[in-house]
Amino acid sequence: MFLWHALGISLIALAIRSLKLSWVWVFLVAMSPAGMLNILAGQNAFVTAAFISFAVTFAVRKPALSGISWAVLTMKPHLGLIAIPMVLVRKQWNVILYGAIAFGILIAATITVWGLDPWKGFFTFTTYQQRFVLEDWRGLMLMLVPTAFMQGRVLNLGTQGAYMLHAVVALIATYLAIRAWPGKDWDVRDYLTWFVLSTFLILPYSFLYDLVIFQIVLALWYRQAEQLFLIRKPYADAIWMFCWILPLLSPVLLAYTFIQITPILLAFMLWQRGTAKRQGLAQQPA
Repeated sequence: MFLWHALGISLIALAIRSLKLSWVWVFLVAMSPAGMLNILAGQNAFVTAAFISFAVTFAVRKPALSGISWAVLTMKPHLGLIAIPMVLVRKQWNVILYGAIAFGILIAATITVWGLDPWKGFFTFTTYQQRFVLEDWRGLMLMLVPTAFMQGRVLNLGTQGAYMLHAVVALIATYLAIRAWPGKDWDVRDYLTWFVLSTFLILPYSFLYDLVIFQIVLALWYRQAEQLFLIRKPYADAIWMFCWILPLLSPVLLAYTFIQITPILLAFMLWQRGTAKRQGLAQQPA
C-alpha cells in the first residue's frame, strides 16, 4: 500500500509540475481532504487525477502522451465520460490516434496474458457489481457518493426516482457544459476546469476521494478565485476554501441537511464559467 501511494503521489508531482504549479502543491494536494480520503481508502484517485492532468495538459504539445494518458484512464472508464466528445470537438486527431493505438495495445496485452475471461467478467460481474453498489448499498455509501443520483436515494425516492432526478440534473449539466465550452483562446486551466466540473456533475457514480483532480483544479485558481466564481475577491476566497475542504464537509452537511452540496457547487461553478465566456472576460495566467 505504501508503494502504491508513493507511485500515486509521484505521478501527482509530475502532474503538478506539468501544470506549472509550485512544488508546495504536491504536498497540499496529497494531504488535501480528497487526498487523505484516497489514502485511507487505498484508492486510485492520485493515479486518475495525474493522468487526467496529463491528458489535458499535453493535448497540443505532446499528443502521444495525451492519448496514452486517456488510454490508461480506461482503468476507471466513467471518469472519461466526456473525453471523446471533448477531443472530437477540439479536432485533436493525433490524440485520438495515439489513444486508440495505446488502448489497442492494452487490450491485446490483457488478452495475451489472461485470455478473454477478464473482459467477459467486466461486462457481466463488474458492471452488475457497480450497479448493485450504486442502487443498494446504504449507510456510509450515501455520504461517499456526492452525486444527484445519491441525493435521490438520500431523499428515499427509490431507485427509479433517483435515476429520474439524476437524469434531470444530467440534462441541466449537459446544457451548462455546452454553455461553458471554452473558446479557442482559452488555456489548459480552462479546459481542465471545464472537463472536471462537467464530468463530476454528469456522473451518477463517483466518490469523494475521486475529487483529488478537483483539488488540483482549485489549486490552479488559488490566486484568482474571483475569476473562477465571478464574485468579489474576499467572498471568492471564502468559497474557494469551502470547496477545498468540501470532501470532508460534504458528509457532515448531508447528515444535518440531507442535501448533497457537491452537485450544487459544481453547477454554480460551471454556470459561472459559461458567464465568463459570454462576457468575454480576459483570462489571466495563473
